[in-house]
Amino acid sequence: MDKPTIVLVHGMFCHAGVFEKIVEHFEAKGYECYALNLPYHDALLSKTPHPNLATVGINDYVDYLVESLEHLKKEYVLVGHSMGGLITMKTASLANIHPKAIVLLAPAAPWGIFALKYTVIKSFYDVLTTMNFWKMPINLSYENICYSMLNQLPEAERRAIYNGLRWESGKAAFQMGIWPLDSSKATQLDPAGITCSIIIFAGKKDRITPFGVIKNTAKFLDLRPNILVRFFERLSQIRKGQWQKQEFRRVKFIDLPEMGHWLITELDPQLILAEIESALLSP
Repeated sequence: MDKPTIVLVHGMFCHAGVFEKIVEHFEAKGYECYALNLPYHDALLSKTPHPNLATVGINDYVDYLVESLEHLKKEYVLVGHSMGGLITMKTASLANIHPKAIVLLAPAAPWGIFALKYTVIKSFYDVLTTMNFWKMPINLSYENICYSMLNQLPEAERRAIYNGLRWESGKAAFQMGIWPLDSSKATQLDPAGITCSIIIFAGKKDRITPFGVIKNTAKFLDLRPNILVRFFERLSQIRKGQWQKQEFRRVKFIDLPEMGHWLITELDPQLILAEIESALLSP
């Protein structure tokens, strides 16, 4: 079987380089990897952000991913972390996009799923209390980054990661976190449009995309009928003497009890690759 290209999409405050460990492992296994750098994610937090960063949102990131995929010459798998997970699932839901599988590492929630839990508000408190933050580039302090994203990592690794982080779009943060007020519904997507295998990894100690929120995202992507629909379907089967166990789940959800948000280094890349290869062999 010809191995597909692995396309990796980073999350908020990040850049293509955060996938270095994963890329090295996948390439050693014979996979071609393409780690994206989202638009205007060039300036370190210690530098002045690109002025255009304030103007881009989730749809701009999706458009950039779609454009990047057009240049690929063979089949591909999408891997998205955090905000990159949301970008990945929205892109995969488009009619003209057909990945072989998508892997979501601690994905941000789409439109309709409430994500502003206590730990999220605490993480973004300085941003949320800044007037018109959705019109400007944003950043987080070292303390907030450590609390929200790096809480399961040793201090030396935390500092190294923080020193490489980038400014982020306040507009994108607003669209994800305060979606009820976003008239553009930028994070809205149709899960039925995703026709490939979906694999989700979630850390139970994640504070910025809490475990329960990721579980709700998995249920949303499952296309699982609500309880009344399932009850009447079962009742009809019983009456016809055709009752059989039905499996509605098409999302493989993998919970990680001792991990947090930074699954790009906390998680063994071989576990990610094993799930990808298993999905590729599925009918």
